[in-house]
Amino acid sequence: MMTSFDDFKIRLGKVEKKRLHLARGYSAYVSDDGLIVFTAKRQKTDKPVRAMIGTLIAFVLFKALVLGAVGPEAYLERVERLTGQSVFGQLGALVLSVDPATQMIADLAEGLLQ
Repeated sequence: MMTSFDDFKIRLGKVEKKRLHLARGYSAYVSDDGLIVFTAKRQKTDKPVRAMIGTLIAFVLFKALVLGAVGPEAYLERVERLTGQSVFGQLGALVLSVDPATQMIADLAEGLLQ
């Protein structure tokens, strides 16, 4: 059997849960009867994906700018120097190798850097 104190604890838990949701952001509107109603804003979950895509694009742009600035021969020589090193050096050489997107952006950037 539920006592009035148990009912109070349940209502208090609901109020606390709503307060935590509203603390992350809310919007207010006036309902048809004139009551101001606050609703919690939904959380966006795409921020980590956007950050990873932005980091990947920035990395490809950086590789392309370096490739355009130092030239393809010097860039490939430096990447080849990494292949003879440790596993981390080989991994770095794999990541820094010239891909089609990097080459295309480097060709565009080479005209701007000259």
